[in-house]
Amino acid sequence: MRRNLLALLIGLSLLILVAGIVVAEEKDEVVADETILDQTVSIANEYIRIVVNAEPENTGRFALETTGGDPDRASDDGLPLIYGRPKPWTSYTTVRVGTDDYVFGGPTTKRAGLNGLYGEVVAGPIIQGDGIDTIALIGPLEVLQRIEFAYSSTTGYRDSARIIYRVTNISEEPQQVGLRIMLDTQLGSNDGAPFRFGEQAILDDAEFWHEALPEFWQAFDALREPKVIAQGTLIGPDMTRPDRIVFSNWGSFADGLWDIDFRPGREFLRLGEFELDSAVGLYWQPRVLMPGESRTYVTGYGMGGLSISPGELSLGLTSPSTVALGSDGKARIPVVAYLENTGAGIGRDLVMTLRVPRGMSFVGGSQAAKTLGYLRPGRSTQASWELEADQSLAGKTVSLRVEVTGPDIKTIAVERPVRILEPPKLDVILQPQLRDDGSGYFVINAVITNAGQSNAYNVEAALELPAGWQIAPRERASRFLGEIEPGEKLSWQWQVKPEPGAAAEGLKVQIKSTNTQQRTVEVKNLQMTAARPRVTLQPKSQDNQVNSLALISINARDIFGFSGFRAVVNYEPRYLAFLGYSRGQMWVDADGRTLDFRVEVNPQAGQLIIEGKLPSEDGIYTGEGEVVELKFLPLAPGRYRIDFAEAPLIMSSVPEQEIQLEVHPLDVSDIFKGEVQELWERD
Repeated sequence: MRRNLLALLIGLSLLILVAGIVVAEEKDEVVADETILDQTVSIANEYIRIVVNAEPENTGRFALETTGGDPDRASDDGLPLIYGRPKPWTSYTTVRVGTDDYVFGGPTTKRAGLNGLYGEVVAGPIIQGDGIDTIALIGPLEVLQRIEFAYSSTTGYRDSARIIYRVTNISEEPQQVGLRIMLDTQLGSNDGAPFRFGEQAILDDAEFWHEALPEFWQAFDALREPKVIAQGTLIGPDMTRPDRIVFSNWGSFADGLWDIDFRPGREFLRLGEFELDSAVGLYWQPRVLMPGESRTYVTGYGMGGLSISPGELSLGLTSPSTVALGSDGKARIPVVAYLENTGAGIGRDLVMTLRVPRGMSFVGGSQAAKTLGYLRPGRSTQASWELEADQSLAGKTVSLRVEVTGPDIKTIAVERPVRILEPPKLDVILQPQLRDDGSGYFVINAVITNAGQSNAYNVEAALELPAGWQIAPRERASRFLGEIEPGEKLSWQWQVKPEPGAAAEGLKVQIKSTNTQQRTVEVKNLQMTAARPRVTLQPKSQDNQVNSLALISINARDIFGFSGFRAVVNYEPRYLAFLGYSRGQMWVDADGRTLDFRVEVNPQAGQLIIEGKLPSEDGIYTGEGEVVELKFLPLAPGRYRIDFAEAPLIMSSVPEQEIQLEVHPLDVSDIFKGEVQELWERD
C-alpha cells in the first residue's frame, strides 16, 4: 500500500513538473511551497498550515488550518481555524493613515474590504525561514506583514501563528497610524462557537478595551468532547496588547474598514441571513509615527490547550503550559476554568476552588474559591484567576488543581502542570573584518545566542556608527531578528566604511527585546583579515525515511553588491525526484524589491538551471543568505550526489570584486543516516 501511494505521488509530481508547475509535498517537518497551481504560498508543520494568497487580487490575505492539530485529539485534523479555502480573502487588515483607511495587500473585487484604499505590494508573499513575508507600500508607509509559526502558550506546541505587522514611516512628515486586524474565525464546520473571554462566554456583539483584556481568549463548541480548541493571544512578551477587541459578525467587518455596524446583544448573524458567522477585530488606535520610525504590532492565533475531566458536570482547566520569570524574579500566570452541565439535573450551590503550590500567590483581587450557584442542564460557566510565581519555583514543574463541590455531587477535579522557566539571556559576539576587494568596507559579523531557558521575543539589533562612518548602500542599520529560542544562534552582517582619518571608537550595536534588558556591545579590534566570497551547497533536513522530503540549500556568503546568480545543478533522476523550490532571502533587497528569478527543470536529464538578477544596476548590498532551497524526494536508499555542473556565476555591482567559490558535491545520503526500508528496486 505504501509503495503504491509513493509511486502515485512520484508520478503526480513529475507530471506537474512537466507542465511547468512547482509543487511541494508537506510532511511532519516544516515544509514550504510556492504553488503556482492555486496561487498561494504556504508552510506547514505537523500541527497547522499557514496559507497566504499570492494572486494579484487579495494578495497577502491569509488563512490558518490544522494539519494534525492536537496530537491527542483526532477530531481536529485538517480543519480550518481561519476561513480561507482554497484562497484566503475574507480576513483582512486595515492600516489607518490620518483619516484614510488602506487595506493591506492587493486590491479586491469581493465584499471584504471592497471600499478601502490600496497601496502596492512590492515583495512577496515569500517564505522566509518559518514564516511568510509580504511587503506593501501604503501611502507614506512601508508595511511588512509576517505570518510565522509560534508556540501556543497553553499547549506548549508550535501550533499557532504569530501575526506581525511592522510599519515604517518613509515620508518626511509625522503620520497618525493605526491598525486593525480582522480574523474570520471558523472552528472546522462551526462558524459561530462562543468566544470564551475571561469569565464570559461571548455569543453576540461585544467589545472590550485595553485594561479589560485577558492574556488570551479561547473558542470551542462543547467542553465534554471539543472538536477544535482555538485560541487568540492578546498579551505576552511576544505580543503587542491591543487597545480594543471587538466580536461581531463577519459581514459587519467585511463592510466596515475601521468602524463597523456594532449592536451589543445581537447574535453573530449577518444582516438578512440565518447562519452564525463570527469574526473578531483587534484594534491599535492611531498614534504619531515620526519620519524614519518603525512600529511593530504582534498578535497570536492558533490552537488552545485544555485539561478536561468529562462527566455529567464536565470540568476544564487552562493556563500557560510554561511561563518565564521576568528580570524581577516573578511571573504572572492567568488561569481559566470552564464548567458545563452535560447531565439531566440542576447543579445546586456549586463552588469552584483553585489549589496552588507554595511559591504561588493570588493577585489582582483573585480569591481561591468562586461561588457559582446554580447550573442548569446544557448551560456552562467559567471562572478566572491571576497568579504570580516567585523565584523559588525556577526550573520546576508544578501542578494547578481546580475542584468543584456541591451538596448533591461528589467533588470533581482536574489538574494541569505548569513549568516555570528562567528568563532569556542574550549573548552577542561581534567580529569585524576588512574586505580584501579594495572597496574599503569592513564586514561586521554578528552572532547572538540565547543562553537562557526561555524565548526572547521581538529581538532587534541596531548598529550605531561614529562620525565619519557610513553603512553600505541598501543596507539598514536596524535588524529585526524576531524570536530567539533557548540555545538558538542567529548570525548576520553589516558592511560599513570609514572616511579617511575617521576613528573607530563609538562603533556599537544595541540589542533589545520585549522581555530582556537592553544592552549595548562595542565593536573592537578592527582586524585586517579577509572576508572571502563563497557559495556552498548543503543539506537542511535531517530525516531518515526514504519517502520524506530532502531539503537542499544553496547559500551565498560575503557577497558584496550581490545583483544576480546562475547555477546548473545535477542530480540523479532515477533515485531523486525534484519537487520544487523556495527562493531565499537573497532575492529581496532592503527596499522590498524582488529580483527576477526562475528554476528551469529537465527531469529526464536530472538538471536544474537556476537564474536570477536584479532588474536595475544598483545591486543588493548584503553579506550572506540563502539563494534557493531545493526540494527532492528520495526514491530509494543509497548514496546519491547533487553537485554543480559548473562553477556558479555570481553577478556583482562592484566590478573589481573577485568572486572565489567553494564548490563541493553533496552526498545526499548524509541526510538519510540510519536504517531505511527498501521501498524501491534499482534497475
